[in-house]
Amino acid sequence: MNKSEYLSGAVVDFVNWLAANLESNEFRHSWNNRRKPHQRWTCESVYDAYLQYQWPHGGVDELGIPGGTGYASNLRALEAMRAELIQALKESDNRRTRNAAVAVMRWGGVVRGNVSWLTARQSGLAQLLKEVRAALHGGDVTREPLASPSLRFNAGMTKVYSLICNDFIIYDSRVAAALAWMVARFQKKTGADPASLEGLRFALPAHKESATAREPKRRNPSNELLTFPRLAAGSQYAAWNLKANWLLNAVLDHPDARESGFAKLGDRRAQLRALEAALFMLGYDLPEGEAMTPAAGKGAAKSMSPEDEDSTWEECFTIAKGKRFFYDIEATQLATTLPGNGTPYVYPDEIVNRTLSNLRELNAPDGVFVLGNSADDVESNEEKNSLGCAYTLAISSDAASAGVAPRTSRLGAMLVELGVFVPPADGKKRDGDWQLKVDAPGLLNAEGEFDIRACINAWLSEQDGE
Repeated sequence: MNKSEYLSGAVVDFVNWLAANLESNEFRHSWNNRRKPHQRWTCESVYDAYLQYQWPHGGVDELGIPGGTGYASNLRALEAMRAELIQALKESDNRRTRNAAVAVMRWGGVVRGNVSWLTARQSGLAQLLKEVRAALHGGDVTREPLASPSLRFNAGMTKVYSLICNDFIIYDSRVAAALAWMVARFQKKTGADPASLEGLRFALPAHKESATAREPKRRNPSNELLTFPRLAAGSQYAAWNLKANWLLNAVLDHPDARESGFAKLGDRRAQLRALEAALFMLGYDLPEGEAMTPAAGKGAAKSMSPEDEDSTWEECFTIAKGKRFFYDIEATQLATTLPGNGTPYVYPDEIVNRTLSNLRELNAPDGVFVLGNSADDVESNEEKNSLGCAYTLAISSDAASAGVAPRTSRLGAMLVELGVFVPPADGKKRDGDWQLKVDAPGLLNAEGEFDIRACINAWLSEQDGE
């Protein structure tokens, strides 16, 4: 399906209706911030939702980006990251591309799984992103690389592509929820035949929710007449992102929209970004009675299968070989497993702290080390300053780990996502100069000792992109 084929029939009817309601009170809305229960957000219209935009983001020192909360601050951050990404791609600079993409993931709170994937594929990353960008501009998801089973397209990568592609929005769980809610309301208000709305049944990406949440966020406006399916990562995700782009551009092209506040914001990129921001705010938590209310998670047992939608396991990739695995942040340890429910392997906080301490001592004063996670190299004492050696020393006095070959490929990948390890500038994953980033938030306590749990908690506080 191409753009002209999509923008027909009921989709056009919806475009007409939405364009006429950008500043009406049709989408007056309010919700309570789940992290700050006494903070209530309210808007009077779609345009007002843009004016009330807020997203607390950290700074990006290497790009000169300060932290902030409001729309202007976030736009400055996005424009800086966009400029960096585009220049990196122009120069085919893989490391620069990787670093800029990681900055985007940190800004959006979608580090998990994405940073390790970007790092594992750094050597060919610039070309990969350019190929996907060209395909997205072509708009045909039936062709490579968009049709490839290996295409990575999710709530993290949509943010990267929104910066390097033309007229391309971020399509995450909040934006999708808002679009679906608008379609459901359109159907109710106009009496449109639900069977005619197939192209408007926006698929909904999964969003992160605490397993113990007392009031899970409502992001599925499905009802007895109209249902919105779950969105899978990959090609299907790219297809719905493209449809959302086409639809919202058509809304902004509509004569009614040209009289709205969005039309006064500058060029199309600025208008589209503002409309996306409005949807992001509207979709945080849909109105009670117009969306399915998820069951409270208090006391619910976590899914034991990493592949389940409600699983607490996070996807990750080993750095040197890009092997996929899953990890779960438990109370006092990091648990890992392989696809297909492999035998779990855990890294207690105490062992991780001991490993980092050993790594610092082995590589003082500059903290530079090599991965050296080959069991053979460690056993032969070939890699004396490596992560593998530091971990082996850490578990040597642990009875439960006695005789176990070092399993630092997974640990290294997790520590990259946590911002504790910085990969080599030359792209050499296994034998390059890795850096131990002792100034990672919370990593060192007041006594200068490693505290991986405090680091994890600081990291988790920034991972609420959905």
